[in-house]
Amino acid sequence: MKTVSFLNPITDETLTETVANQFKATNTSPKIAPEDIFQPASDSSSAEPFVNFAGQSIAAGNQPNFNQRKIQIDLPEAVPPESSIAPGFLNPPSEPPRKSPVLKIVAGVLGAIFIFGFGGLIYFLKGNSAPDDVIANQKIENSMDKSAPGEKTSKVEIGNRIGGKMTLVAGGSFQMGRSDVPKDDFDYGNQYPAHPVSVGSFYLDKTEVNNEEYAEFVRSTNRSAPSNWKDNKPPAGEENFPVSFVALSDANAFAEWVAKREKKPCRLPTEEEWEFAARNGSRQTTFPWGEDWKPDLANVASNKVAEVGKYPEETLTGNFKDMLGNVLEWTSTKSNLYDGHPGKMPDSKEVLFVVRGSSFGESQNKLKNAQWMITRRREVSAEEKNGYLGFRLVCQDK
Repeated sequence: MKTVSFLNPITDETLTETVANQFKATNTSPKIAPEDIFQPASDSSSAEPFVNFAGQSIAAGNQPNFNQRKIQIDLPEAVPPESSIAPGFLNPPSEPPRKSPVLKIVAGVLGAIFIFGFGGLIYFLKGNSAPDDVIANQKIENSMDKSAPGEKTSKVEIGNRIGGKMTLVAGGSFQMGRSDVPKDDFDYGNQYPAHPVSVGSFYLDKTEVNNEEYAEFVRSTNRSAPSNWKDNKPPAGEENFPVSFVALSDANAFAEWVAKREKKPCRLPTEEEWEFAARNGSRQTTFPWGEDWKPDLANVASNKVAEVGKYPEETLTGNFKDMLGNVLEWTSTKSNLYDGHPGKMPDSKEVLFVVRGSSFGESQNKLKNAQWMITRRREVSAEEKNGYLGFRLVCQDK
């Protein structure tokens, strides 16, 4: 029986240095030819060799990819009291006393004053007594549509920062991965086989976290800014670009900061949640927009990063943007092989994490197998930082 090991460790010294140097030279997003993506320095003699999934050495310069391993008051009318003296000589029977119009008017005026005055007081108290943190914790209203299970969505307003930026993904089941890929393929083999997975409901950012949002986090926490920023600020004009050059720990710290502000559990998505949202839940489509490959919809292999949500690409359910293109995205899932894969995970002291999607820096050659891109799995070191990798958040209404 053939044994397959998925491991292609990538070195920060080569990838990060290559991209970072280009940022320093231009102070803008990198414009890198597809063939330069993830390519080590041209001086192959000084670069460390890469190892493919079969343990074979690959000479520097052969464009290794990322590691390929394993939510009304009615007032009574004024009526004179009845006399306690029985009818007689001193108290002859008479017609019932007539009600004075003046009393009616007075009672009406008093009633109106009472109603409007009391109601206004309540309104004033309610409108001025709720502090910001109470407003941030108000109940989220979920107006679900009548889609099939796993396809229901709803806009969510969680606190002040994320209001309107997230969509509810109703939990469900789907077939994760694919069975029509070669099991031992260097780029696509580790998405084998397709297998049933169930996920719970969660809220997901509609776009990748952008530089503007991350800059607020940097100012509030004094955390180090991404290496392509200057004076803790992103390049001018790139405030709405996806944040990049962030390690897994940076993304997790941002999620914790958001969770404290919103008073809601927030984190990175799991690999299962990410693919469930990207493939429209139980529809499990081949692409976010459906079944047919349309290269102009996503920012893939363009050699230029774009503002979040600029491209027309979006999911059919939830309208999530840039799930396939712009930048790759961190997940919280450690590298692994799916149950039923014939390969074997190699022994390694380094823990790798799965990143999903694709990026503007994708190789044109990979578009030949575009049908496997949304399920493609790449794994990197938790310390990885580069211009092609960003993230989005998951929050829960609990």
